[in-house]
Amino acid sequence: MSFQIAIDGLIAAGKGTVARLVAERLGLLYVDTGAMYRATALLSRENGVNWDDEEGIAKLVSESEMILRKPVGQEIDGRLTTIIVNGKDVSPLVV
Repeated sequence: MSFQIAIDGLIAAGKGTVARLVAERLGLLYVDTGAMYRATALLSRENGVNWDDEEGIAKLVSESEMILRKPVGQEIDGRLTTIIVNGKDVSPLVV
């Protein structure tokens, strides 16, 4: 069984803080969508895809592998999510 918790509310209401605390307390994966966005920007930059090329970015993302997981081993450095893009841990660059 898997759990998914979504928190909705006004901007700057503390949703992200609450989400991180709940995930940490319950031992769940915190899906950091901001880090996913930054990982996509990094992937685009590394592959020479212009940031205003929506189709190019969508194609690049669909052809790439992005894995989110709870940190393990040496990844336990304060982050709540490890992000692996095409086999490379990009967490230090995007979290």
